Amino acid sequence: LAPVSAILAALILCSMLIVWTGESVVDAYLLLFKGAFGSAFALKETLTRSVPLMLTGLAVAVAFRSKFYNIGAEGQLYAGALAATYFGTGLVQLPPILMVPFLLLVGALAGGALLLVPVLLKTRLKVDEVVTTLLLNFIVLLVVSYLIEGPWRDPQAMGWPQAASIIDEGLLVPLLAKGRLHAGLIVALLAAVLLWAIMRFSVLGYEIKAVGFNARAAEFSGINVNRTVIITAMISGGLAGLAGVSEVAGLKGYLTLDLSP
Repeated sequence: LAPVSAILAALILCSMLIVWTGESVVDAYLLLFKGAFGSAFALKETLTRSVPLMLTGLAVAVAFRSKFYNIGAEGQLYAGALAATYFGTGLVQLPPILMVPFLLLVGALAGGALLLVPVLLKTRLKVDEVVTTLLLNFIVLLVVSYLIEGPWRDPQAMGWPQAASIIDEGLLVPLLAKGRLHAGLIVALLAAVLLWAIMRFSVLGYEIKAVGFNARAAEFSGINVNRTVIITAMISGGLAGLAGVSEVAGLKGYLTLDLSP
């Protein structure tokens, strides 16, 4: 009931603001629904924009299950985009059937690697991960800004701060002839199903939930708490990194500072 309650609470609070402006709440929500689902174009755009939110949402959700509060999914998204840009703009050239999985892999590894610092600080030195993951977002953004304004700047971009385009072999294929919906949606859905299966049926999923419920009890029962938290963080960072790959190789085709939604 928690997600449903959160949505209802948000709608009720927003209704008060709409009433305050003197407008119709019903008309406002009808327009909101129409804008998201009222046409084929609107539905395709809604699905397109949901891809990075699905992947970063999964990233945060799995981390929270082990009581590791990853507030840095946006930074990990950019880490994945950086990796995809570095390898996908001509450094590595493979057939599409290999190039796309390769970029997804390096993007996931980059997202996980970025989260490795906060999780080691937490497990070894008890440093609060909320602070470290949050502040890493700004560090990564500054790195992206430096790169696209400097060494990675595309000379063909007519002065716009952006990196070179991902080669055709590395682009996520469009799912429909018209519109921007791409194969990143399939990646996000598969990730959701796989994560559900891990949490529901695997020993790792049991350990993650046990650590989240009570770390001391989990440790007493023989679970290596630090190892479980580190593995969970790597999964979390990897999912957020996939979001970055989906945006840079599926939606835009090149890295920009405003890549994250």
